Amino acid sequence: MSSRFQASGATRRRGGRAALALLVVAVVAAPAIARRVPAPGGKVTMILPAELVGPTTDAHLFAAFLEPMTTSDAARALARPSLPGLPAWRSVVVDALGAESGTRAWRLTPRAPARLVVEALERCLLADARAGSWPADVLRARGLKPTIDIAGDDVVVRFNAPVGPMPELLSGCLLRGKQAAPSGPYMLAGPGVLAWRSAGLDDPPLLGFIELRSQGDRADVIGGSPDAMSAGLLLAPFPDVVLLLQSAKALKGDLLGFRDEKSGPRGFREALRADLLVAAYGAGRGTAAQGLLPPGIAPARPLPELFGNEKPAPLSLAKLAADAPRVSVRRPEGDLLVDGVVERIAVLLRTRGAAIEPVRTDHDALTEGVEVFRWRPPVADPALALLSLAGKRPELVVDERVKKALADPRLLSEKHEERLAAALSLERAWLEAFIVVPLMTAERWFTIDPDLRGVQVRADGAPLLSDAYWTTTR
Repeated sequence: MSSRFQASGATRRRGGRAALALLVVAVVAAPAIARRVPAPGGKVTMILPAELVGPTTDAHLFAAFLEPMTTSDAARALARPSLPGLPAWRSVVVDALGAESGTRAWRLTPRAPARLVVEALERCLLADARAGSWPADVLRARGLKPTIDIAGDDVVVRFNAPVGPMPELLSGCLLRGKQAAPSGPYMLAGPGVLAWRSAGLDDPPLLGFIELRSQGDRADVIGGSPDAMSAGLLLAPFPDVVLLLQSAKALKGDLLGFRDEKSGPRGFREALRADLLVAAYGAGRGTAAQGLLPPGIAPARPLPELFGNEKPAPLSLAKLAADAPRVSVRRPEGDLLVDGVVERIAVLLRTRGAAIEPVRTDHDALTEGVEVFRWRPPVADPALALLSLAGKRPELVVDERVKKALADPRLLSEKHEERLAAALSLERAWLEAFIVVPLMTAERWFTIDPDLRGVQVRADGAPLLSDAYWTTTR
């Protein structure tokens, strides 16, 4: 009995030392663990370009129909499983999505009320060109106008032609009905201020408040500013592309010399000096464009060289004649890189005996002169990206080669490789007609407070904070 008592006592002493060791480890490790555990609550301020304020606000107020499965966190993947049969997609709006009649019809099994889903799909897929819905632009480019009906507990979307990439299209749709009540993780708490809400379809976010500002000098997230040297840097999935769009009259006059037998488009690109423009006006984050589709959406491919191999003649600023032709150049306001491009085009035109007349961009189709603008594909799918551009800019669809490429059914194939091949054919048709000319790429980036984690950037460039959190109490 004594030996048993002694053994028992030794066991207790070893257990006590083990417990003490565990306590010491816990005390030492606690600060390190605490630094890794998300701190709920807090507020994030954002300064964004004006064109991103609306999309970013909507992205937090309204739930997307489908979202790509991007998280590598096993716990998050279990909490947010993929849709049956669609391993690359998850949704808080629908429980299932399936094709019928080939891909001429798609059946959705909604979590939300069916009537709200129908209203949201009509808003997304049937909008006009000014509404800013890229899925509607895609369908408009192909002349497709779907019918959307309730069938029992489901919602059925029917097309008059096969539409294979329906999940990709639905990723651009938000659950926003006629009443515009929030369905996402946040609600409006004041002008430009979003507050978290517990009644969303998904888990409540960790951040308590988000304040969006269009201008200012200090914020936790700043779009496109290289000034905050101590902050982290987050790039969008792919860059913007600066494009030159030519009207039918400009194409006929060819004042920029794209059909010049000596220098041709190569001479124009060499004289433009995209590398210097990006360095001077784009913080060096970009390069001369190799196509309409930016890197990250399409693979590298050569531009068509149709005319000229000679180097362009040196630029000269000769005095213009009184009757010199004037070329209107449309451009948006407030874009330094586009302004720099327009100034350079003015020099190129003056060398060729013409002057420019700057015009502010409007919503009307381009009928005279040229336009310089920054284009960002709203989606990472190459075919849908180009279709969205064609649907928004009808002046691009004037050439017979373009019309033929635009009618290729592979653009809406179920297979990504077929969509890519058709997209490259459409891109080449535009480039060979010189209707739209890629000038340069320009990265879209954000500077972020180093204590803020989990910020993501959507394909259209809007920052997403639904999964973001502070690593320190704010």
